Amino acid sequence: MRGRPISSSGTIVRLIDVALNILFGFIVITDLTPKSQIKLPAPQEAETPKLEQRYDYLIVKIDPAGNFLIEADEQPLGEFYSLAELETFLRQRGQQSARAGRQTVVVIDPEETSILQRTVDVFDLCERNGIAKSIHFKDVAL
Repeated sequence: MRGRPISSSGTIVRLIDVALNILFGFIVITDLTPKSQIKLPAPQEAETPKLEQRYDYLIVKIDPAGNFLIEADEQPLGEFYSLAELETFLRQRGQQSARAGRQTVVVIDPEETSILQRTVDVFDLCERNGIAKSIHFKDVAL
């Protein structure tokens, strides 16, 4: 005797139903309560100094006339008219920072109309004296 042909969609629905019943059965019998808690050691403040404590940032602003204005923490530290004066100041400031266990970082901030060679001179000065440096880039419109 021949029966009706088995429809594949009906079989798939039954298999999915069985699989879901087994899945929900496992979910119901699983114990989800935490058994124990592990206390991890908290980081100590003294181990890693904050970023502000390790670096001494100096901003060297270059005006259109080629003069240098030094700022630290938004406070002016001095204005220099020659590269030799600036180099002397940066060396002294770097030595003070080194004695305090900090590293001096010079951020070069030229004005848009300043002479490009002055920016290169400050960059070379920092390179020659082993001072970390960076250049503050402004938006450029072409």
